[in-house]
Amino acid sequence: MNHSQILEIMSGIVDTKTFLRVTNIDGEITREMLYSAFITFGDIVDVIIPPVDDEQDRHAFIQFEDAEDCDHAQRNMDASEMLGKVISVTFADASAKITTEQPNKPLWELDPSKSRE
Repeated sequence: MNHSQILEIMSGIVDTKTFLRVTNIDGEITREMLYSAFITFGDIVDVIIPPVDDEQDRHAFIQFEDAEDCDHAQRNMDASEMLGKVISVTFADASAKITTEQPNKPLWELDPSKSRE
């Protein structure tokens, strides 16, 4: 998934009921590791780990084919541990927008009223 697809997701064009945001992931975590951990709950469309300047801001998006599977993954994986870090798993928030000026900031730190289209 590329940057424009992430923008579509976060602007509400794509159904965010099938997207999870995983935060507090260790720098050693790979797309394959996340895929393996979450595939238990249902078919996954894609796993995205956006590039960041600061490893402490590292996060990922996971898209499921089915909203119910996504819900099960969120409820079961939130506050679980991966490589010694407790991860947070929430539904991707359509009100937050990733801009090209701030691609490395976590979504919860972005102010939607200040984003530029």
